[in-house]
Amino acid sequence: MKISRLTILCFLASVVMAVICYPSMPDTMAVHWGINGEPDGFAPKLVGVAFVPIMMVVLFLASRYREQSYQKFASSKDAIMHTLMVALLVIHGLIIGYGYGYMVNMATAATLILGVLFITMGNFMPRFRHNYMIGIRTPWTLASEEVWKKTHQLGSRVFFIGGLLIVLTSFLPAPLHFIVLLFLIVATILVTMGSSYYYAKRRE
Repeated sequence: MKISRLTILCFLASVVMAVICYPSMPDTMAVHWGINGEPDGFAPKLVGVAFVPIMMVVLFLASRYREQSYQKFASSKDAIMHTLMVALLVIHGLIIGYGYGYMVNMATAATLILGVLFITMGNFMPRFRHNYMIGIRTPWTLASEEVWKKTHQLGSRVFFIGGLLIVLTSFLPAPLHFIVLLFLIVATILVTMGSSYYYAKRRE
């Protein structure tokens, strides 16, 4: 089971940050923020500094489940995995920074990270081969490699454009920001999934 250097570096960096910063963190840390960017969830500092490193391990192990299924597009899966690892490391830094008193707008930061993830997915989606573990898995894509291919080709453009628009929503005021963000996420998913049904019906 090969582990990429970037995955190892991100994990080690998160652990080092956690160990060094733990003594100076407040006893109770903010770990969740509302749509207005204000903290609305708190946890003991051990949980606050350990959550992201644990999530990295869980994500890595989940990515290795039935690893043989991904061999035909391993490089694309790894690229998405690396993006997720870097995103988690950034989130880790933001949580610790907030613990030090830096008032980062977490709603904006989360939106930017989500937008980048959508853009990354869109960029690599056409390379996903027909499988039952990763990609746009609907009854229609799983039943036909042709439908799978066409759906992921369209989904690539939809996710890429959706990701760009999500990034732009980070500059909107709080109430409108959340509404537009939610609409873009739902629309991106529904359009992509709906296209699989459309392509399947065209084949009949």
